[in-house]
Amino acid sequence: MKTPLLTCANWGGQGIHPRGNFNGYIETPADTPKWLEARGDSHWSLFSSKYGLDLQKRFFDYHLKGVRNGWDRQPRVLLNVRHPGERFVLRHENEWPIARTQWTKFCLDPARSKPWRPFHPHDRVEPLTPGEICECDIEFVTSSIPAAARRPESVSAH
Repeated sequence: MKTPLLTCANWGGQGIHPRGNFNGYIETPADTPKWLEARGDSHWSLFSSKYGLDLQKRFFDYHLKGVRNGWDRQPRVLLNVRHPGERFVLRHENEWPIARTQWTKFCLDPARSKPWRPFHPHDRVEPLTPGEICECDIEFVTSSIPAAARRPESVSAH
């Protein structure tokens, strides 16, 4: 018997929390019944809201009580996608990371002289030397991101 998993992440949560949710979901064996939900607002507020409680009750009723409530047809990934004005729209997916994700490298320009654009092989990047520690405040500001490039998928900084 596999123990079912429902993990609820927060897009803007403190670093380790969403990382644990997303990595935990990814690293849980594929043959385990698992669901991932990602939300906005604060990490805890939606957990005890009507939305959060309904989600949890449906999950537990199905898995612990055997209630036939349609959970077996629930898409594996529920994304509350952020839109301007702090509006969130629920979107269902079948996997995470989303299979159709197009990973794109982008430049971070400290001088802010270049528009937001994909990384080019001739761009100069000055990495820290091994063992070097950057003890400074860093602020990343971009121009508006084109609508076609906005995605709810993962962001990775290297």
